[in-house]
Amino acid sequence: MNHMSVSLNHTIVRCSDKEASARFLVEILGLPEPTSYGPFVVVQTDNDVSLDYADAHGRPQPQHYAFMVSDAEFDEVQARIVERTFFSTDAVSTMEAPHPVTRMLDATPRPTAATLVMLMHAG
Repeated sequence: MNHMSVSLNHTIVRCSDKEASARFLVEILGLPEPTSYGPFVVVQTDNDVSLDYADAHGRPQPQHYAFMVSDAEFDEVQARIVERTFFSTDAVSTMEAPHPVTRMLDATPRPTAATLVMLMHAG
């Protein structure tokens, strides 16, 4: 059997306010401005995967998304969270940011030079 080349293109993020949810993500993570595509507000990541926010696709459910960032980008994300006066559990390694649109932004450095940013989306 031949192996097919497969990559993730997009995922739909069900939320209660697609504009506010997408805006929160791009501002916290420093991503390009969201765009519109049909009923979606689209946030594009650097690896060509998009998060397509929808507020008319059923009831929002808790969701989990993880983002890889460099150590420098981690510091920038952390600064944006602190600037917004979110709660930070540890000034260096772990951040938890309760938000009405996004339940928790949790960023934890990995043992490598990369950093993992996890977004828990509650809708």
